[in-house]
Amino acid sequence: STIEFERLLHLKFKNKNNIIKMGINNYLLNYIYCRDECLSGYIAVHIDLLAQLNKQLSKILGRWDKFEKTRNKDKMDAILYEIDRFVCQNEFFWGMELQIYKYLIMKLNLTSNVDLKYFDKEFNGSIHDIEDLDISNFDVDSYRKFEKFWLGMKNLYYFDIEPDDYLDNEDNMKKEKVPGKVLKLIFKLEPKQ
Repeated sequence: STIEFERLLHLKFKNKNNIIKMGINNYLLNYIYCRDECLSGYIAVHIDLLAQLNKQLSKILGRWDKFEKTRNKDKMDAILYEIDRFVCQNEFFWGMELQIYKYLIMKLNLTSNVDLKYFDKEFNGSIHDIEDLDISNFDVDSYRKFEKFWLGMKNLYYFDIEPDDYLDNEDNMKKEKVPGKVLKLIFKLEPKQ
């Protein structure tokens, strides 16, 4: 579907200029070539078949920045949710929400404008005023729990887990997922008469 294709583009390319430099038709031909060499050869000879797909890719490029902002906001919401959940499930970390948040911001190089009062209504300051998280003071059990949490956050942020899927984890465990196809041909080849 178009949404899956759009997500794939955002995973593969850091910005839309990389696709534009390559050329939209060149990118589409390379994309199709990776899945079906014969189809790619046929389309290269009949380039007009790419017209509809070219329009869709142009629309995706037009809304590139909006997609990125929405995705980053969704990821930040998921991260805030996971910090809350982690602290609630592990008594050792109570009161460390701000430090955990700062740790994640620094380690993942996040840019975020989250109101820090989200974690502590009494806090007046910036992220630079938050004490650093001192992992060396953790007992072995707490350290292992934090490492597991940290791995989950890296996966969420770097590997682009969809936040909706991640937050609805309990529902997803109940349902068996069927993997979807990444590419569904948007155009049909009809034999010339």
